Amino acid sequence: QIVNPTTVIINNAGQETIDDTLLNEDDRPRSGYRYWLRRAFVGKDGIDEEREKENHPWLFLFKQELGRHLGEFIGTFFLVFFIAGIQLNQSRNLNDQIGNIDKGMTASLILTGLIFCFGHVSGAHFNPCVTLGFMLRGAFHFWETCTYILVQFAGAVTAAAVLDALFTDQYGLGMTIPRATITDKVAFGIEILITFILITVVLTTAQNVQIIGATSGIAVGSTFGACELFAWNFTGASANPWRSLGPVIISGEGWNSYWVYIVGPLVGTLCAVVGQRILINGITRFESAAGKGHNKHSRKRDKIK
Repeated sequence: QIVNPTTVIINNAGQETIDDTLLNEDDRPRSGYRYWLRRAFVGKDGIDEEREKENHPWLFLFKQELGRHLGEFIGTFFLVFFIAGIQLNQSRNLNDQIGNIDKGMTASLILTGLIFCFGHVSGAHFNPCVTLGFMLRGAFHFWETCTYILVQFAGAVTAAAVLDALFTDQYGLGMTIPRATITDKVAFGIEILITFILITVVLTTAQNVQIIGATSGIAVGSTFGACELFAWNFTGASANPWRSLGPVIISGEGWNSYWVYIVGPLVGTLCAVVGQRILINGITRFESAAGKGHNKHSRKRDKIK
């Protein structure tokens, strides 16, 4: 064992003290105003995290999982808030000429931004279909899937409740319903198709995340925007059961056709997972890391597994 070098110094009082400037950072004391000032304003560094992981493993795991789930809640909240909000804005202000391009750009930009923001924290699912797809691929555990889906549901309902508080339940709070010119069966087919291509892009970019890196958010965001542009005038372009259910629960309207926005995305997700198994055999640790967030702790868990 190598002992860290230290120097004995005789102070003015004739007492021996130890100069610890040559000590490794692991051996430096966790006391003193400089340490706590850094913790307060800068946050924990890797050494602090390793200490916490070693001394309080359950607390460390709880804080890590809390951060992941909080990221999912915040991301789902703002995704539903912006997408349902722009639909509500068009319904309230018919003279403002908000078109499909505006809606598609809003959906694409907010999702891309949220992926860049929370991708390394939670994996940036914001959609139970994405979480289900990762689980069926074997990249996500069952209980993680359940908790993620519950948190996403809470985020979507909270977003609809905030819209209701701001605009007093007008125009269905931006809910998705099939247009009068198409049947529920046609809307069902459209939801299957747009969910299929969205989940396929998500899973494929997760497989290749070590190559394309954070720009995978651009691929997913642009695909989502294209789906919105194509399907908005037909079904409202949901591809996300919670995006549709949040406004329906708070407004109390739209229950007759809601099965379209549950069954359609679920079928589309299953088809995407089957297609992914045909296109790409097996699962890589990169896909698992992408699903859980690009942080070093996720990568360590995947290496261990």
